[in-house]
Amino acid sequence: MNFSAQSDAQTICNVPSKLIYSVWCSKVAYAGADALFEVRTSLVGDGANVQVRAKIQSGQTLGTLPFQIYGNRLYAGFPIPVNVPIDELIYLEVRLPQHNLQGATNLIPTRAPINISSMSWSAPEARRGDVLTLTVNFQSAIANDTEALIIIYEFDQNGHHDPICKIPTTVQNRRIQVLWEYEYHDDTGEIPTQQEMQRYGQNYSHPEYFFVVDIDGVRFGDRQESGLLRFMDWVDVKVTSGLTKPLEGANYTIYFADATTQAGVVDSSGLVRIENVGPGDVYIEFSDFTDIYQIDEKFSMEQINKNGNEMNLIDDNEMLPLASKFSITGGKLHLAVLCTARIFVIDPNCDAPIKESTVYTIETADGIILHAGSVGCHGIIQWTGLPIGRNILKIADHSFEFESQVGDHGFITVEF
Repeated sequence: MNFSAQSDAQTICNVPSKLIYSVWCSKVAYAGADALFEVRTSLVGDGANVQVRAKIQSGQTLGTLPFQIYGNRLYAGFPIPVNVPIDELIYLEVRLPQHNLQGATNLIPTRAPINISSMSWSAPEARRGDVLTLTVNFQSAIANDTEALIIIYEFDQNGHHDPICKIPTTVQNRRIQVLWEYEYHDDTGEIPTQQEMQRYGQNYSHPEYFFVVDIDGVRFGDRQESGLLRFMDWVDVKVTSGLTKPLEGANYTIYFADATTQAGVVDSSGLVRIENVGPGDVYIEFSDFTDIYQIDEKFSMEQINKNGNEMNLIDDNEMLPLASKFSITGGKLHLAVLCTARIFVIDPNCDAPIKESTVYTIETADGIILHAGSVGCHGIIQWTGLPIGRNILKIADHSFEFESQVGDHGFITVEF
């Protein structure tokens, strides 16, 4: 369209509205279901009336419905009658009477109604890494290789279901089967506990999932016909004396997010493993010990021994503060009862504290280096990280055995 006028005068220009296109978005019109279509216009006001009539190519009218267009776009579904003739071609006539515009969509075939007999998960519960089979069985005939989309949602009690993933697939022999590996990528610590939910008159709830199947815009499963898949977690706690010696026999109590508890005793391997735990904040408490730390295992014992005096096994970045109750948000946790060495070293040659900066190592009874450092002022060695029991101090070509105990037991005096 071309328009020209004088620049020093007011001129009215009438710009005509336009129907750009009308098209089916669905590839097939299934009897008894909505078939999706789209209409695009130009310079049509919001709320303009649109008359849409469905017709078979042979001329039979299936129905007429009113719509309104906004933002120059209408995207909607047209309900296909249950008794529509099957294997015919169908199209839509589109009219905007206020703008004297009209057009028609392309042709798509009509097909018999889709009826699903069942939708199911292969298991009622899932753990991280589990591979589940999602199955949809069709009661009605449906062509092989019909494209479908499986959409998995996290269930929300208030109806605000979150889509998790989409899996394209096809129908084969009246069935859809897809595999899905379950992973939980959010922080389980953000799942509200029973205590937190009680403030609002509600109860703890596991994360749960359902799936729907979408076949060319026709959806099944929005009412959770697949059933709800429940996420179950696990707790794996390693409890040691020092960093490696299992702390067999320690009494513990675990508090779960759903307000249940479980008490037990650490086994001979130093492990506490509990399956089928409701995900969320889990707390473990030890009644026998207070000098217990959470360890961030950045370095293996092999790496420590290779580096020798250049690396301490535990420092401020690798050991979280002292506590007796620890939060676990699913997965593994290493807890260690650590004793503190407080040693006063005297040099008998001068009957005075050994020279400051004298190099020493502290080792386990079986020769594993726990710590390497140098003597502080006044001949004092102090370090936290020892296992309970017999340990060895090596300094100035001498070796001294000493017993490590939990708690503050004062200084050990060593003279050579």
